[in-house]
Amino acid sequence: DLRILNERGAANLKGRFAFGNHNEFDFRLDFDDVNLGNLVVPQLQQTSLTGTITANSTSLDPANALGTLQMSLSSGGINAFAFDTLFVNADWENGIINPRYGLSSSITDVRGESTISLTDTIPTITLNGSATQFDVKALTNAENLSAALVDMEYDMLLNGIDPESAF
Repeated sequence: DLRILNERGAANLKGRFAFGNHNEFDFRLDFDDVNLGNLVVPQLQQTSLTGTITANSTSLDPANALGTLQMSLSSGGINAFAFDTLFVNADWENGIINPRYGLSSSITDVRGESTISLTDTIPTITLNGSATQFDVKALTNAENLSAALVDMEYDMLLNGIDPESAF
């Protein structure tokens, strides 16, 4: 068990982590009013996250692992975007990762699912879902975007993980 309490929020981690010949994990992380602003990427300037993450996996290498993840957040915010609920549920087996996700607020609803395949030299990612009244500027904090609420449906296939390998 590990408990963290500081000016960026509170977190409690319970679980099992095995490293060595078999790198396995099984944990639950509960957190309250956590601010990850400017810790992960510069675009993520301010957060208020409260929720739970549970995960388990037979390996740290997703190409050879079997595992699951459930993340559920309530009443929080990312940059200037406030939400009531945010969830991600995923399972993976031997290089195929299947996330499902959703986000809702008083005006916004986002739902989707994807498949990430790590079985080939160049990974592929499929994304499909929909969003209603989605405020891209508030979420991304992009100053060069005009304020707009977007309704959209999407179905995308991406090859590669980063811009240098995507085509």
